[in-house]
Amino acid sequence: MLKSVCLRPGRQVDIVVAIDLEKNYIDTRPSILHDLHPSGRLILGQTAPPLAQRYIGREIEVTFLAKYNLEPGGVWVRVGYKTQLLGIFENYRLSQTLTEPVLVVDQPQTLEQSTLRLDFRLVPPMDQDLHLYLWPEQIELTIVDISLGGVRFSHDRTMAFELKQRISVCIESEGWSLVSDAEVVRTQNLQEAGKPNLYHTAIHFEDLDQARRKQLSEVLHRLLRFRLAHRSGMLEK
Repeated sequence: MLKSVCLRPGRQVDIVVAIDLEKNYIDTRPSILHDLHPSGRLILGQTAPPLAQRYIGREIEVTFLAKYNLEPGGVWVRVGYKTQLLGIFENYRLSQTLTEPVLVVDQPQTLEQSTLRLDFRLVPPMDQDLHLYLWPEQIELTIVDISLGGVRFSHDRTMAFELKQRISVCIESEGWSLVSDAEVVRTQNLQEAGKPNLYHTAIHFEDLDQARRKQLSEVLHRLLRFRLAHRSGMLEK
């Protein structure tokens, strides 16, 4: 019953491609369930950044949110399963007028709760073009770290944020921009760190659809590749 409810076309999924817990790095990429093939296989949208042909045959983890009746009103739990990537097709016909690049995987036999933190947090390189603004006031905020799920930023005491407060922010990078509503999930004064006038506030993005999640994912992976290349010495310091 759970699989039939969760595995419906249009369901957003996240694909875990690689994990390096020692470096606190999880490569997770957003996708969407396009179709359930008569063979029982799942047709997923190509990720952003896209998976290359060399990933065929590798084990990945497909995860998504499922609603369990554990309490009144239900509760959303992230579940998933591990499977091989069976195929990548550039022009899969979804309808008479629409073709899309897709990934093919087997459907799950069982689902397990996922305990991984899927939205890896990136500390943006100082010399890269990534900016955060309170919107529509266009007040720039200093990014501490950012992920597909939200962003943590620093500010002084003249700007006060409250838990569960709704705000709007704009993210900009190299001519690209994204505006999203968000909810404040944490705010902390850094007095114990000797900075009584400095605060860190974390927000969760609320209304990112699949297309904008893919765009943000591409930006974050571009910045991550830059950071890893710089760390490895492939870029001049």
